[in-house]
Amino acid sequence: MLKAKLAESNFASLADMMSAYAQEAVRVAWNDHRQRLDLSESSIDRLEQILDGQSTEDLEFQTRLWGSYFGEVIRSRFAGEWELGPHPSGGVAAVPT
Repeated sequence: MLKAKLAESNFASLADMMSAYAQEAVRVAWNDHRQRLDLSESSIDRLEQILDGQSTEDLEFQTRLWGSYFGEVIRSRFAGEWELGPHPSGGVAAVPT
């Protein structure tokens, strides 16, 4: 899935959106970085290697992409569920947590 397609998608739920971004992260990790991400705890080391080499270009998308992957690893490890929570800055924006 391309960035634009993800951004334009209407997801049935927050969980569906986060899963789609995480799946795209797996694809990008392999295609662009030759790193295999498999939603395991051990894949976080590979994610860190990818993040160490990331540019700050398009930081919002990078945050969604890699943050969704990281969140999905944590969510699956602890049988969690996605919800929208308040932005840490105290603004009105909600963020996936």
